Amino acid sequence: MTLRARDRFRSGVLDTRVVDPGGEYFFGLGHFRRNDVDGGASVSVGPRLSVEVGGGAGAVRFQDDSTFFDYDTRSAFAGLGYEITRA
Repeated sequence: MTLRARDRFRSGVLDTRVVDPGGEYFFGLGHFRRNDVDGGASVSVGPRLSVEVGGGAGAVRFQDDSTFFDYDTRSAFAGLGYEITRA
């Protein structure tokens, strides 16, 4: 079994790549804080086959008035992994 976890925190002003990856807003962004956490697990069920599960959450909060808005994101995944060739 393999477990993984990650927490990423960013803070800044006018960084549209971090706050607005869709690129809809180019002006009026204020000071923001973004925090993303995610984790997952991989369980081997055979010599080359594994079951993969995981999920994540993110939050963007603006400290100043801006034309953009606070938002949250959530994600989850599940699947099978197959190792094509050994490393």
